[in-house]
Amino acid sequence: MSTVTTHRAVEFLVGIALLAYCAYELHTGQASGAFRSYDRHEEPGSYWTSMLLKLGITAAFLFGFATWRD
Repeated sequence: MSTVTTHRAVEFLVGIALLAYCAYELHTGQASGAFRSYDRHEEPGSYWTSMLLKLGITAAFLFGFATWRD
């Protein structure tokens, strides 16, 4: 396997892992951060902002925009 294929595979796996994490957070209704946890019903603005940010990062990994290839 070439390095380009390996890098793309790693990006894809990270994207899938982030997507699964976002699905888990949608299912539980709590978004966990490094310092805080946001509940969907108590703090909907913070919860959905963090979800949209995570989904944007996930999309960047899945579509290959977060690449370190030449």
